[in-house]
Amino acid sequence: MVDESSALQTECPECGAEHSAEARQCPACGAPLVRECPACGAECPFAATKCQACGQELAVVDKLFARITGERAQWLREVQQEAPAIKAQAEAASQARLQTMWAEEARRQEELAAAVAERDRQQRIFVVVAIVIGVVVIAAVAVTLILVGGQPGG
Repeated sequence: MVDESSALQTECPECGAEHSAEARQCPACGAPLVRECPACGAECPFAATKCQACGQELAVVDKLFARITGERAQWLREVQQEAPAIKAQAEAASQARLQTMWAEEARRQEELAAAVAERDRQQRIFVVVAIVIGVVVIAAVAVTLILVGGQPGG
């Protein structure tokens, strides 16, 4: 006696897992089991070399697809290999910019400290000059009062 379920089973060309003949994707690995003919749009088994409906050669499509995906895969591998160097270069540039900013900030802080010190020095000079002027004015008034007050009849 032939088991009907095994008669309707086929193997996945990618992983070898059995699947039903109507399956569009392998239930084990997810690989496509049918593809569309580029000429007529009919569904063909993935392993077929010609379309069962119109006879279109499917190997040409496979070769083109392999070339496109192969180039893309190679490009992705190259980008993945270059990525660490690009990231390191970007990090180094970022660190250099950061060092420049910190140096500029330190210079700005030094200039600010020098300006504050100069302002404080000028304020001290102003206070000393004001005190000296005040003392001179008081001394002049005192001398004037002594001179005017010391004269008879005046």
